[in-house]
Amino acid sequence: MSCFAPLVPLPRVPSLAGLVASVALLACPPEGAAQEESGEPGDPDRTAADPAGPPLVTRYTLENFLVDEIALTPFLRDGSAPAPLESTYTIDSPDGTWRAIWDPTACRLAGVLRLTPPEETEEPSAQSDQPTAETGESTGDPPPNVPPAPFVLLAMGTPPLTATPAATGASSFFGFRLVEGLPEFLYTQGSVAVEERLWFDTSGRLQQRWRLRNIGGDVSLQFPPHWRARSQAERGEWKQATLTLTGGEGSEEEKTTGEFVVHLAYTLDDNP
Repeated sequence: MSCFAPLVPLPRVPSLAGLVASVALLACPPEGAAQEESGEPGDPDRTAADPAGPPLVTRYTLENFLVDEIALTPFLRDGSAPAPLESTYTIDSPDGTWRAIWDPTACRLAGVLRLTPPEETEEPSAQSDQPTAETGESTGDPPPNVPPAPFVLLAMGTPPLTATPAATGASSFFGFRLVEGLPEFLYTQGSVAVEERLWFDTSGRLQQRWRLRNIGGDVSLQFPPHWRARSQAERGEWKQATLTLTGGEGSEEEKTTGEFVVHLAYTLDDNP
């Protein structure tokens, strides 16, 4: 079942600190927030990828927290400071630990951050332990492409789908809906029509699924290295941080309809 879900506009949150602090407000869903009941948690047919519970989806306009120059490109205007992230969709995990932020301007998952402090463990060193090629000694520099806390995933580079030839053009947001209780975003990327679905599963992972139309060839998705380190794909071949699916890997239905379904799961907690 699908439905277009009206969302109650919330006040502007001026900073990331305000966004994290707002979790207390969202412990009780605001009236009219997009929610829909899912199956009972005790259902024996549930799998680890099933939703952990009904989603809580809200909208914020946020101070721009992106740090990568390429990811910031859609928000730059005449050399001024980056424009805010307007009317972002936020999806909270049912246990209040994680928040995913989806941006309708660039039509992508902009980031995932932790809302509650992790359990205390031995503090890892902030310096890289990777030896240099020349000396075999540690450089002492922070590892590359690591997002600033409290983010565990942060958008960098162009959107993942732009690695697919048919999706190299501009993106255009169409709308949001709930399908079987799960938030789904509708947009085009180049000539490709996209339905992108996000949810937190019963194992605490973030699930991301794209249904793609008008592909006309293979599908490639390119991710920042720190996303690749946390991701598992249902199918396809990884080459470094790029996932490629060929037409021969599709189901019979996909081969008939010309659609592709790409499904990833992200392990968010470093100490599951």
